[in-house]
Amino acid sequence: MASETQQQGSCLCGKVSVFATPSSMHVDACHCDMCRQWGGGPLLAVECDGEVRFSGEEYISRYQSSEWAERAFCSQCGTHLFYRLTADNHYALPVGLFGDVGWQFSKQIFIDQKPTYYAFANATEKLTGEEVFAAYAAKWRCSGGKKAPAAQCQRVKGLELIARLDPVLASGFVHANGRWVEGIR
Repeated sequence: MASETQQQGSCLCGKVSVFATPSSMHVDACHCDMCRQWGGGPLLAVECDGEVRFSGEEYISRYQSSEWAERAFCSQCGTHLFYRLTADNHYALPVGLFGDVGWQFSKQIFIDQKPTYYAFANATEKLTGEEVFAAYAAKWRCSGGKKAPAAQCQRVKGLELIARLDPVLASGFVHANGRWVEGIR
């Protein structure tokens, strides 16, 4: 379900406002260890691949949480503002920044890292960490996939990361002529 509506939200103190058009009206939960350590529980977020704008930039504190992503919060009140994949400018914005405008809880990722002391009752798609990385790898395949322009494939956004994090998953790819292509497992 595509979203055509720009959403507007703000942090607790109102110093930072965000303007974004989510990719859909779906809310996803991330159970990875880092998200849970960052917020004390799973990150409930909406995905944004398009334009995301902020006012109050001087109050945004950014933290490079990995080689491929950063997280940000309001320096005045501490509200979490975003998780961003730096390679393709993909944002996951906490759904709590926005009002209840008909969101649908649809997916849980890193389900294999979810602790046993909580569980959501909603029927959702559930992906393990390996499945999340496989989906990300598929986005950057260089063998003619429509999701990844050749220039992005040649810069190997994502695949070198996957090779470092999961060599077994990356073993289906080979480096040939300066770019990653699907190989034979």
